[in-house]
Amino acid sequence: MNDNYGEVFRIIRTSQNLTLKEVSTGIVSLSYLGKFETGKTNITLPTFIKLLDRLNIKMDEFIFFCNSSLYNFDELATNISEAYRGNNVTQLLQLKDSEETLFKSTKRKTHQINSIMIAAAIVDLNPSYFISKDDLKVMSDYLLQIPFWSSYNLFVFGCSHAIISPYLLVTLINEIEKLNSHQMIGFSNPRELIFLFHHAAFTFLRNDNLKQAIKAFDYAKELLKSGFFFEKNRSLFLNGLITILQGNTYEGLKMANEAILVIKTLEVSLADKYVLELKRTLEKIRDL
Repeated sequence: MNDNYGEVFRIIRTSQNLTLKEVSTGIVSLSYLGKFETGKTNITLPTFIKLLDRLNIKMDEFIFFCNSSLYNFDELATNISEAYRGNNVTQLLQLKDSEETLFKSTKRKTHQINSIMIAAAIVDLNPSYFISKDDLKVMSDYLLQIPFWSSYNLFVFGCSHAIISPYLLVTLINEIEKLNSHQMIGFSNPRELIFLFHHAAFTFLRNDNLKQAIKAFDYAKELLKSGFFFEKNRSLFLNGLITILQGNTYEGLKMANEAILVIKTLEVSLADKYVLELKRTLEKIRDL
């Protein structure tokens, strides 16, 4: 659970002039709720929903409050996305260093997670970039302990595929798809899930897991809507790679090159990434 959830919960509780005892009675112990509010422990999703009911707050409202307090995260997310699409490792390193500095000064875990997430984006651009085992464990533990998924968590996961173990990636993707089918994920735009599933599909393809790549691709395809031009083009490219690996090289190349041609008119640096992914795929079938 994000380290600011307890803090936001306390702010909402106190704004309604409710005591810890009034909110916790019959659900959790007073001391346990106090520890949650100070970030010393976590609370399971069913229990947390009961506590939110005491505050007369719905889950999506609470997540909105949390996202609003995530230290201008929208701005950070935009900067990360722009740097990644532009292959700007220098800018990503600057963003990472800034989050590390904030973590050291504030001790807020969100800044630590942000820093590791940015490092993962760097690894995706430069596989030789080093991330410590401790940081890998911090990120894995964080993702495994998320009781419900907000826009922030989806973005973190979407940017961190390069450093997540194949087993954990499969586990989390399947869990998110299941939660989404039951409308238990708080996100503001289907593009967030499409981004996540597409990036998972790319990672699965790189790890020669065609079956899971197809599943992630299909999850994303179900979310595509009219007007999602960029996402549909990325879907076309992924479909091309999958088709090539399924044995239909001609048709797959046709789809992949069509997508690359479109991307070149939008973002040349991103088109270069697509070209590299296509080369990797073609090298794989030559080695078979």
